[in-house]
Amino acid sequence: MKQGFPQGSILGPLLFLFYINDLPGVINNISKPIIFADDINIIITHSNLTYFKEEVNIVVEKISSWFQNNLLLLNFNKTYYMHFTTKSKPAVDIHISHKVNPIINTYSTNFLGLTLDSTLSWKTHIDQQSSN
Repeated sequence: MKQGFPQGSILGPLLFLFYINDLPGVINNISKPIIFADDINIIITHSNLTYFKEEVNIVVEKISSWFQNNLLLLNFNKTYYMHFTTKSKPAVDIHISHKVNPIINTYSTNFLGLTLDSTLSWKTHIDQQSSN
């Protein structure tokens, strides 16, 4: 092991937060990063889809460069985007990718214990909780 810290150690989460504490500053000017433990969510808003896609590409490029400079890998198999819409407005697939790695659109995700869907309805969360 060249770098890192043993998984499950007491100091691991704290040292990880120290390690990534400058990541939000890289993208703060065009997005709102939310970091909880090792989970990173980035909120980007724009009313124009063309400009939105450009901003997403800029953020993904900056994050990818930050990861590379800090000897980390961005796992594109676990990287998704969600386009929030109203129930009456159909979703638009924007086709976002970084180099050869596509970033897949998802219509629901778990966020801090809540299941959010792209229309911000509670149906998916309620269905999931009632099936447990």
